[in-house]
Amino acid sequence: MGQAKFALSLLEKTAILPKLGGTLLLLTGLTIGFQKPYLFREQWYLSSIVVFFIILVIFAGLLPAGIKQQLMLLQQTQGDDLPDAYRLSRRRSAWLEAVANLAVFISILLMVFKP
Repeated sequence: MGQAKFALSLLEKTAILPKLGGTLLLLTGLTIGFQKPYLFREQWYLSSIVVFFIILVIFAGLLPAGIKQQLMLLQQTQGDDLPDAYRLSRRRSAWLEAVANLAVFISILLMVFKP
C-alpha cells in the first residue's frame, strides 16, 4: 500500500501540468480559429476543439479528483490490503484514462487528416 500512496501523491503533485498545458493548447487552437475565422465552418476543426475540450475535462478535472479520492481512501486504511472502495475508484480512473487516450487518438487523426 505504501507504493500506491507514493504513486498517488506523485500524480497529485504533477496534476497541474495537464491543466496548464491543455488549457494553453485549447486557447492556442481557439486563437488560430479567431485569426482564421473560416476554420469555424470546418467540421474537422470544430470536432477537434470539442474532442480536445473533453480530453481537458477528463485529464484536468475528473482524474485529479479521482486521485484525491483514492489518496484519501488509502490514508484512512490500516494495514497493507487495498480497500475495495480504492479498487473501484481506480477502475473508474482507468476507464477515464482509456476514454481520454482514445479521444487523444481521435483528435490527432482529425488534426493530421483534416477529413
